[in-house]
Amino acid sequence: MNITVLNILLSFLILIVLPICIGNTICYILKQDIIFSKCFITGHITMWAVCQLIAVPLILMKQSFLAVVVMLSVVYGFLAVYGVVYKKARRGFGEIFAGLSCKTFVKEKIKIKKILDVSALVIMILAVLLIVLASIFLQHTDADDSRFVVNAVDIYRTNRLLLTDVNSGNAISTFLGDLNKDVTSPWAVYIAYISKLTRVYPSIMMHTVLPPVIMLMLGVIYWILSEHFFGKDVLYRCIFVCFAILLNIYGCYSIYTSETFIMIRMWQGKAVLAGVGIPIMLWLFLELFRNEKRENYLLLLIGDIAMCLLSNMGIIIGGIMIGCYGLVYGIAKKNWKMTLVMCVICLVNVIYIGISYKM
Repeated sequence: MNITVLNILLSFLILIVLPICIGNTICYILKQDIIFSKCFITGHITMWAVCQLIAVPLILMKQSFLAVVVMLSVVYGFLAVYGVVYKKARRGFGEIFAGLSCKTFVKEKIKIKKILDVSALVIMILAVLLIVLASIFLQHTDADDSRFVVNAVDIYRTNRLLLTDVNSGNAISTFLGDLNKDVTSPWAVYIAYISKLTRVYPSIMMHTVLPPVIMLMLGVIYWILSEHFFGKDVLYRCIFVCFAILLNIYGCYSIYTSETFIMIRMWQGKAVLAGVGIPIMLWLFLELFRNEKRENYLLLLIGDIAMCLLSNMGIIIGGIMIGCYGLVYGIAKKNWKMTLVMCVICLVNVIYIGISYKM
């Protein structure tokens, strides 16, 4: 299958424009800063969380893939449009896309004072583009394709949700072997859904189209994190992003390192977890540390559910990270309310672990 201009356009709309629109809505509802970077990341984790909440019950009920496609499309469409319509009703036509205009950079208050800042910004953008473009040619194929890619291809072709034996290709009536893990972390279902909308075959989606988008997310989340460390100082923020990217590039020295998964296996859910999932959780922790408002708790909950979609490790790691954060924060700040809320959020992880154990 060759990728046509139409496929590229649809991929851009689904993987770039749609997340920004959904992120715009979520940021508006949760009273977050409406800027491109945060809308982009928030939109993606919201799409992942929604897929997790919809796909897992439908898989357990052995429904068709078509049911997932319809329900996800309805919810994604509603979230993308809701913010626009709500703003129009509240503020008038002129404010609809105010949060997604060039004026949003004013909110970030990027202070470019010297030629050195401009040079650093250009170098940072080039570094991000380097890994984005390189990811198209670096993606590695091996035995893992027989599970991760085959599951997505099978869902796409047969309309069944994880009810095919990947070894024989025969239909099965119950979830066997490694399919048990995919029931509670249906990353393959999400890939199949994106492929269905973009008309790009799942194997091409995972090895060619999706990795550059995830790499772009990697650069964006590093930029967001840099604000917490260096404020509005452009030079130091750019140095931080470039240094983090270089660590990933030169840390790719063994097949067992997380950097390897980031650079050459970004089509796998566990690689997305290591590459952007954990940094996103760190960002959400920092946001909560800065401001304990209720909306930040809800954003953390969305991030936690999104982690569960990526991999079974995400279910465990997400629970551990949130639990430890709540405990340490409770001790340091003597704020046991925070610890209690973190425990409540961790119930999501406990539920998915329980479902996996029962199977």
